[in-house]
Amino acid sequence: MNRKNKLLALLGVLAALCVMTALAGRLSAPVDSAADDAAAGETADESAVAAEIAADDVTGFTFRRGESTLALSRTDGEWLAPQDLDFPVDTDKVAQTLDALKTVTATQKLETPETLDAYGLGEPDATLTVSLADGTETTFSFGNTNSLTGDVYALVDGGVYTLDAAFEEAFTTDLYDYVKFEALPTVESAAALAVRQGTEYAFSLYRTEEAADLTWQKDAVWRFEKSGETRVVDGEKAETLLGALADLSWKTCVNAHAADADLDAYGLSDEDALHAQLVYIGEDGEQRTLSLLVGMDAASGAYAMLDGSKQVYTISTDAADALRYATYDSLRTDAILPLDMDTVSGFAATISGETTEITVAETAATADEAEAAVTKTYAAGGAALDGEKVQKLLSALTALERTGATVSPDTDRPLIALTFHREDGDISLTLYAFDTESALVDVNGEVGLLVQREDAENIVDLALAMLKTE
Repeated sequence: MNRKNKLLALLGVLAALCVMTALAGRLSAPVDSAADDAAAGETADESAVAAEIAADDVTGFTFRRGESTLALSRTDGEWLAPQDLDFPVDTDKVAQTLDALKTVTATQKLETPETLDAYGLGEPDATLTVSLADGTETTFSFGNTNSLTGDVYALVDGGVYTLDAAFEEAFTTDLYDYVKFEALPTVESAAALAVRQGTEYAFSLYRTEEAADLTWQKDAVWRFEKSGETRVVDGEKAETLLGALADLSWKTCVNAHAADADLDAYGLSDEDALHAQLVYIGEDGEQRTLSLLVGMDAASGAYAMLDGSKQVYTISTDAADALRYATYDSLRTDAILPLDMDTVSGFAATISGETTEITVAETAATADEAEAAVTKTYAAGGAALDGEKVQKLLSALTALERTGATVSPDTDRPLIALTFHREDGDISLTLYAFDTESALVDVNGEVGLLVQREDAENIVDLALAMLKTE
């Protein structure tokens, strides 16, 4: 190759390199779906600071998006909404929003941008105007979104930047995003609950440790009172119901100052609402009362408010339903015979019409035995019974649990009847054949619960084995 041809070849290679460099610059430049940011002449600086605004310097801000606008202003340290001066603004929520202004770092600053229209900034989608204590303002205008990076183009004090979209999203036009929720108490322990709705639905649930008030049911300290009748209920179920109020939390606030007409629409008028009063012990050890009104179901949850307030919230449907549908049947213990067998001085068993009385005697341990204990012995008709077999029967009885209920009890086919003698009065239990799956239960004259037929027949077998003597 001669000298001239070599020179031409070198020039060709150089030209190709220039083209490739230009293409690489275009591929790495920011791209926008509505405007081509890589137009000729545009350059960018990385990681520029678009603004630095201390929260304490902010006296107000206005955010506009489309047809919606929200303005908040600070007067004597209190944040107010000029469009609704009575609105309860949460200072902490405002402070969280203003934290985004502390240092607004841009991913890029466009040093030689195209026209503002090229970035959607000629007629911006949204604007944020921040008023400062020195009387100045800083305005952020938001335009198109970069289709590759997800950043938003913004005009700040005449400069065009690309900002993380989260900065724009930190602001809202919905005043209720800044609403201050009313405080709910911290409940250390709940003592009682009273619920009423209209004239048809009312009950009270309360705890009592009074020994004289306790029934034969073991560990029975919770009472359910309705229509003048008081019954013992399961402690764990009672505490779960009270926990629905003790652990109550607001989901959303739907009206910061509801009028009477609004309350009607929420089902929260005095006539329609469910009224719940929880008596509890607070963190200071003092007894207090939480009064709550529950209304109709909302799109998510149920409407609710504190008694005497005008702020309407939503709470979980589970919490609302726990109050709406509480009944004795839903709260009663699943155990059929929650009886402390140590209080039984004897019992009678009736099978196939024949009744046998079983006596219980206690024998104290002798002094030379390793552990001081009381031994129970059992006898029927003067003959000693196998203590282990008696205990198996008693254990099966206390473990018996309901599996359902019936409104059509049939007491024509008794399987076994037991009467337990106690100082405070006898307790009776009768099991009846009901169907192939279930047996019917009568406890102290209360008939209607069902148990597994297999469990009932096992009790009959254990009783027969107990009474069988050599």
